[in-house]
Amino acid sequence: MSKVFVDLGMSLDGFVAGPNAGPKNPLGDRGTSIHAWIYNQRVFMQHLKLGDGGGETGLDNRMLEATFGRIGANIMGKRMFEEGEANWPEEAPFHTPVFVLTKERRPPWERPGGTTFHFVNDGIESALAQARKAAGGHASAIRREEAVTSARGRPPADRVALRADQSGFQKGCDPTARLEAERARAAGRDQNGDATIEAT
Repeated sequence: MSKVFVDLGMSLDGFVAGPNAGPKNPLGDRGTSIHAWIYNQRVFMQHLKLGDGGGETGLDNRMLEATFGRIGANIMGKRMFEEGEANWPEEAPFHTPVFVLTKERRPPWERPGGTTFHFVNDGIESALAQARKAAGGHASAIRREEAVTSARGRPPADRVALRADQSGFQKGCDPTARLEAERARAAGRDQNGDATIEAT
């Protein structure tokens, strides 16, 4: 059976997007700062057909290239889809089947470049089953926190990767302490054979 992993960018005080996020303000106020490291990576620019083939080619790029290479399907929540539908280019940046958790009923939406959005109305377990089947032996990636929290329990994944940015959104929060707490929790999960959290 193919693996499922959660791949999230997060501020050190635990936010995956800024406040006031929505279709007209994707990722929210200052939310793009969480993902600033990714924008100059060569494989990201190639994936989105940005620039003239340049970009950074170091460790971050190699890590991102490996992540893109293992994904055969994506799962996301309705909020991420609504933000993206209004802002992604015609050739959406996934190039795989994407399963959207939503109460809205609509037919699959096929985009150029291999992305087709499928709208799942019967919960995360159904989305996981469909994604595993569609992934064809590759891994399935869960995007954004609403798809994770919809499981109402431990993350429905074999692996959890958190990419922690140095930014913070809450006043009075100690981001370093938060990161150390997450690392401690990750160590506990490792010992129990559950998910692994990578805080980088």
